[in-house]
Amino acid sequence: MELIKEYIASKSFSYDGELIENFYLSLKSKPFVILAGTSGTGKTRLVRLFAEAIGANYKLVSVRPDWSDSSDLFGHVNLKGEFVPGAIIDYINEAAKPENINIPYFLCVIPIMCYFLITVK
Repeated sequence: MELIKEYIASKSFSYDGELIENFYLSLKSKPFVILAGTSGTGKTRLVRLFAEAIGANYKLVSVRPDWSDSSDLFGHVNLKGEFVPGAIIDYINEAAKPENINIPYFLCVIPIMCYFLITVK
């Protein structure tokens, strides 16, 4: 945990040590974490720096303010009956490869005013 805190500090960001510990414990408890708070307070940066600190893969995906279903993320079938993959399909497929079983994958989905984190694995 101290190495993660030191890494984040080395990138000139300052988060309360307890916040970083709680984020870690949240991830260990359930690999789906929702970060909520005022815009510009460093939620997205915390996720990216934490992922970098542990050697994880990281992907940021923005969704429209009117985001209401998962088709933008996972994909949909078009009018011709063809599957159109969403923004995260390739990332999930990469994470699912046997050779990546021990590599954490962080997916940060950002709609307006809400922040979601999903770790794949």
